[in-house]
Amino acid sequence: MTFMSTHLDGLVRKGELLRFEVDLGPRRLPIRQLYVTKGFAQWASTLPSQVKARSRLVSHASELQETAASFIAGDPIVTLMKSIMPTKHGVLRLQTASLYLVGWANGYQSLTLAAGISKQASHVTGALAKIRNATLAERTRLNAEWSGKHFYELFQFKG
Repeated sequence: MTFMSTHLDGLVRKGELLRFEVDLGPRRLPIRQLYVTKGFAQWASTLPSQVKARSRLVSHASELQETAASFIAGDPIVTLMKSIMPTKHGVLRLQTASLYLVGWANGYQSLTLAAGISKQASHVTGALAKIRNATLAERTRLNAEWSGKHFYELFQFKG
């Protein structure tokens, strides 16, 4: 067992990180692991049930669940995930139709989400920079390592 996974397990035991659980259905198996910080879980619990985005009603909570299920099941994520900082910092942005979810790769096929924002709210000047910096601060507070190797493995996974 590596330091990274041992440290991650310790953060989960302490309640600093929560494992994102989602029902994948009868024919899908979990391939990746998704964790969230307490702050992210609190933010996600306040998402409105329906909002208007691009002239249609969307459910942020449903989008979050669907994106998490796709990630955990090992679906290709190249179009969903982008680096929003130089690779040396390893901050990633996972996006849905109406949300930006920000975190870091922390182990083999493993991601931690630390912040989120609606795309509508992200248009405020500096909003994405604010959640990017909050993500870095949270990772530092948790003494959570990120791995450049694992960062690239998230994109290269072939199921």
